Amino acid sequence: MCTVTYIPMPGGFCLTSSRDEKPERLTDFPQAHIHPHGEVIYPKDLKAGGTWIAASRDGKAACLLNGAFEAHRSNRNYEKSRGKLLLEFFEFNQIPQFLEKVSLHNIEPFTLLMLDYKAAFKCVFYGLRWDGTIKHIKKLCPETSYIWSSATLYQQTVRESRKQLFKNWIEKYKDFGDRLIYHFHAKKHGLAADADLLMENANGVKTVSISQIRVCHDEERFDYTDVQTNKHHSVNLLNTTTKLSA
Repeated sequence: MCTVTYIPMPGGFCLTSSRDEKPERLTDFPQAHIHPHGEVIYPKDLKAGGTWIAASRDGKAACLLNGAFEAHRSNRNYEKSRGKLLLEFFEFNQIPQFLEKVSLHNIEPFTLLMLDYKAAFKCVFYGLRWDGTIKHIKKLCPETSYIWSSATLYQQTVRESRKQLFKNWIEKYKDFGDRLIYHFHAKKHGLAADADLLMENANGVKTVSISQIRVCHDEERFDYTDVQTNKHHSVNLLNTTTKLSA
């Protein structure tokens, strides 16, 4: 839930998320789940029952980071998990409809990125930051590259350093269709251990997995790597087989 990049690609995009979490927090590999409005594919957090990244068969995707703009004090008595709130996004036909109607009362601060890449044959891209009081909504450009780092784990100076690393990486690999973005997430870049892309801090939090939603021409897939075991799992978003109920 802690580092996310988005890069435009020919005919689509690459949305990649590094999950920085304690390894003992167990997760299922991504697979199709039955929801009221169709199949949604995601890795399931077995503790809270939600997820941090998901895609649907009808061309929607969403990705979550903890925190909004700065670190906050958690009261640990919230109405529902942010990971379950993410799944509510797929109950709405359009992103603006979700933004208007979703209730965020007593929800811990978060950043939510939402894509509708089959909306009227063009990609619609929004970011929602909830600071605990106000919805901060921003329409994003699907032709622009972005990086986000969780405000609960990374101070502003670290987030800026990561932005510069990302900018340099995008420029270095500009002749590659996907900018080799998975490798950006999967390697160390010379920052402090608790600030690097492949991170680990004194509290036992470390990069445990890398998830990627890749849409490019006739290809749509969800790739997942367990960093601890180096096991890979891939789901074809155009031809999934339903396995589980929500």
